[in-house]
Amino acid sequence: MSGSQYLALGYTIALGLMWGSALLVYLKSRRLARRGGAGTRTVGPRPN
Repeated sequence: MSGSQYLALGYTIALGLMWGSALLVYLKSRRLARRGGAGTRTVGPRPN
């Protein structure tokens, strides 16, 4: 493979990882919010 192909492959992988982790965090926060967020370590205002 040439250098540009490696660059494109690396960029695609990085983009995929970024989107995947963002989606995972989004789904996790949605699931926690639906459950009430009891006993979870969430960043932000804690329900008192």
